Amino acid sequence: MKVGIIAASGKSGSLITDKCLQAGMDVTAFVRHPKKLVKNVPYQKRDIFDISKKDVSDLDILINAIGFPIGGEKKHIDVAQHLVSILNGSQTRLLVVGSAGHLYTDDSRTGKIYDNLGFMRTPSINFEKAYRYLKENAQFPWTFFAPAVNFEYSRPETDDYSLGTDVVLTNQNSESIIGYQDYTTALVNEIKSPKFINSMMTISEN
Repeated sequence: MKVGIIAASGKSGSLITDKCLQAGMDVTAFVRHPKKLVKNVPYQKRDIFDISKKDVSDLDILINAIGFPIGGEKKHIDVAQHLVSILNGSQTRLLVVGSAGHLYTDDSRTGKIYDNLGFMRTPSINFEKAYRYLKENAQFPWTFFAPAVNFEYSRPETDDYSLGTDVVLTNQNSESIIGYQDYTTALVNEIKSPKFINSMMTISEN
């Protein structure tokens, strides 16, 4: 399986690259700074907005793991628009490393996590706009994978988690929490055995 990973040298992207390689996938990295790559994989030196239809034409999967600093989250909307423009009409599946901020708080689906996020409300709404653009305009298979509210890089892998769609999940202590290792494992499992095609997907430890 041919997998392209945007921002493969970042925190999420590096772990996703490693997990994809462990799964025997054929990985190509899309990065601005190839020297920052942790793994020795084929790469294309590209800003995300320079990635072309030709660059992704032979991929089975394209993973968008790009992040922006606080204040720059509106770029996620521009990214969604660009990726839709180069993927529409193809069979390449897009997986997006998303945000928990616009998940619903419960099954009534009347409130969002960002309703109580203060200064992080606007970034979460911009992520939601990117998700909605993808949902409304994509003519290819996609999955928008929101982590738990607490997304912890150094948290040990548990392999004990639950998956859902657009409602926040919590563990037995009512915490919405997941480590990067469990998140990337779940993402690779979703590539291998799709269950959330054209859907939001989320995760939390049990």
